[in-house]
Amino acid sequence: MKIRFACVLAVVGLAAAAPAGADPPRDFVVGAGTIEADPFLGDSFSVSAHSGPLGEDPRGHVNVRTTNLAGDRQSFHGDVSEGCLIVTGNRAVAVGRLPEDERFVEPTTGRTIEFAAVIVEDNGHPVKGQPLDRAFPVLFFTATAARACAGLLPASLVTVPIDRGNVVVNDALG
Repeated sequence: MKIRFACVLAVVGLAAAAPAGADPPRDFVVGAGTIEADPFLGDSFSVSAHSGPLGEDPRGHVNVRTTNLAGDRQSFHGDVSEGCLIVTGNRAVAVGRLPEDERFVEPTTGRTIEFAAVIVEDNGHPVKGQPLDRAFPVLFFTATAARACAGLLPASLVTVPIDRGNVVVNDALG
């Protein structure tokens, strides 16, 4: 009887410790940055996305501004609710589907670019104005976006230092 009473008290205590109506933990990534080292990686990006701790119900956007093969700067606006957010530790992959008027056929493969994505690494706040974070903004074909959303991008995928900006990654399970 004492053991059962102690268990009931423990359960009631745990329930009381969690605030009523508290939001469940969420994965998120937010931030923006520029990468000047290689304009074909993506001149700049911004991302604001969140999901449940296992990537469920992703919401938000990912924007990539890059220089196309003709030398013109172009912006792409991905809807993460039609893509995904994968967060592992300090690293996040946000993939968003482009609106139809921003999709295009990549000339060398003949395949359609349908997604904007950014892979980011949150390495803390800037020190003396210098960012520590890394990123890789990119445009994806449908098959590549599907692999990214399945968590099949290689962990060693290269990110490059951000020249200006900051990103914050929150892993709800971490």
